[in-house]
Amino acid sequence: MSDYFKKACARDRIIAAVIDLFLLCALDAVIILPLRFFLNAPLALCPCIIPVCHIVYCTLFCVSDMCATPGMFIRNLRIAGRDAEATGFLKVLFRSVCSFFSCIPLGIGLLSCLWDPEHCTFYDYASNTFVFAMFEESGGEEKEAYIVVHDGHGNPKKYLVTSGGITIGRDPDVCQVLFPPDELNISRQHCVVKINRQTGVFLLKDCDSKCGTFLENGANVPSDKYATLQPGDSFFVGRKDVSVTVMFGNR
Repeated sequence: MSDYFKKACARDRIIAAVIDLFLLCALDAVIILPLRFFLNAPLALCPCIIPVCHIVYCTLFCVSDMCATPGMFIRNLRIAGRDAEATGFLKVLFRSVCSFFSCIPLGIGLLSCLWDPEHCTFYDYASNTFVFAMFEESGGEEKEAYIVVHDGHGNPKKYLVTSGGITIGRDPDVCQVLFPPDELNISRQHCVVKINRQTGVFLLKDCDSKCGTFLENGANVPSDKYATLQPGDSFFVGRKDVSVTVMFGNR
C-alpha cells in the first residue's frame, strides 16, 4: 500500500509526547535506581542521565525504520525533512537536543505547536523537519509518483517521477520532460519536481526560469527553496495553458 500524509494535529502530537514521557520515566528509573542503590553512584550523576536518555531515545528511534518515537508511532505519526532529502542522523540528533532543552520550561517547546498554523514546534523549525500523520489508500496496489503535463494542445502526457526527480524544460541533455526549441515561454531548464518518499509529498522548485513557475493560486514558485504539493495539485509552467498535475498511479 502507498502511504499518504497530512500534517499532524497538535492533539496527536501532545498525546504522543505524553506516551513518550511515561516511557522515558520508566527508562530513567531502570537506569538510575540500580546506579544509585546498588552501585552507589553519586546523586549528582542522576540528573545528568535524564537528558542523555531523552536524546538517545528520540534519536535512535527516529533514525530507525520507524522514523518516529514509540509514542509517535502509536499515534501513527512520523518525522520527515521539509526538503527532498531523508532525515539523517545529524539532523535527528540536533532535533532531539533542541526538543529536550526547549521543553524544559513548562513544555513550551512542545506546546508551541498549539498556536503555530502548521502545528509545528520550535525544534521542528530549528531542524528543518515536520511531523506528519500517515494514512493508507485502500486498494492494496503499489503506487508510483507521476506528473501529467498538459501542453495546451490537448495532448496530455504522463511521466514517472524517479528518485532523482524530473526536470521540465527545453534542454534535451538535462530535461526528462522536453518542450520544443521554439517554445520560448519555457526555459531550457525551467523547473524540477521531486518526491519525498517518506511522506509522499511532491516538491517543486523553479530553476531561475525567464517566465516563471506558478501555483494554482497564482503564487510564484521560488528558485531558492521547494514548494510543496499534494497529489492532485497542479502548477503552471511559463504560461497558463501549460499545466502540470502531480499524482500517484499504478505501476
